Amino acid sequence: MFSKRLILWIAAICLSISVLMLYSEYRTKNLLQDFSPNKYLLEIVNKITIWKVDIGTNKSFTIINRENLRLRCLRLDLRTLEVKRTLLNNKKADVVYQLDLTYFDHTLKILFFKNGLLAINGQTYKLMNGETFDEILKAIH
Repeated sequence: MFSKRLILWIAAICLSISVLMLYSEYRTKNLLQDFSPNKYLLEIVNKITIWKVDIGTNKSFTIINRENLRLRCLRLDLRTLEVKRTLLNNKKADVVYQLDLTYFDHTLKILFFKNGLLAINGQTYKLMNGETFDEILKAIH
C-alpha cells in the first residue's frame, strides 16, 4: 500500500517536471530576446545580411551596416517577431532566405523556408506574431 503511493507520487512528480520542461521549450518566444546571448542584441549588431538562397547558392540580397538608416527600421520589425517551436522537421524543405545577424565575432543565422517555417540553431520554428518576412523585405528594400 505504501509502495503504491510512493510510486504514484514519484510518477506524478516526474510527469509534472516533464510538462514544465516541454512548456518552456515549446512556448512562444521573442525571436531576438530568447535566441541572442545579449539582451540588447540589436544595439550591438554590426551588420545584418540577408541572403537569397537558390539551389545551393547564396546570393547577397542586402547588407545593412551599422551606419545604414534602414537598420533602425529592420530593428523595429525584428523586435515584433515571435516564434514557437514545432515538431516538424525541415530537412526536405527549400530554404528561401537566410538572415545573418553579425555582432562582435559571432553570427546568428536564421533560415527562412518556403513553407513559412524557420530554423534557428538547428531547431524548427513557426512565426506566431509580428510581420511576415516578406513584409520585412519590402520595408527595407
